[in-house]
Amino acid sequence: MLEAEIIREVFHPEWQANPIIMLKANGKLQMCVDYTDLNKACPKDPFPLPRIDQRNMRIMLEDQQGRNVKAYIDGIIVKTQDQASLLKDLSKTFDNPRATRLKFN
Repeated sequence: MLEAEIIREVFHPEWQANPIIMLKANGKLQMCVDYTDLNKACPKDPFPLPRIDQRNMRIMLEDQQGRNVKAYIDGIIVKTQDQASLLKDLSKTFDNPRATRLKFN
């Protein structure tokens, strides 16, 4: 395509990622994106997000999930049918992490 002048090589400013053509092991060409310049141009976040693992939430709340608990990346919602079961459901929700040795932030 380069020889036929359908495409041409372009170098973007250093804050963008350049697409490059790589030769695969089977001899075919593959377009990839080189993020090296973009990573150098972007400052590191001084307050990165902690590693969030939804599997821990599924393990910790598996017996309540879908029944009275909804777990999201940044929180848990405990639902109850009536006021009498509220304390029982909350107690169960906070006992599960203790049993699995997981902690809330």
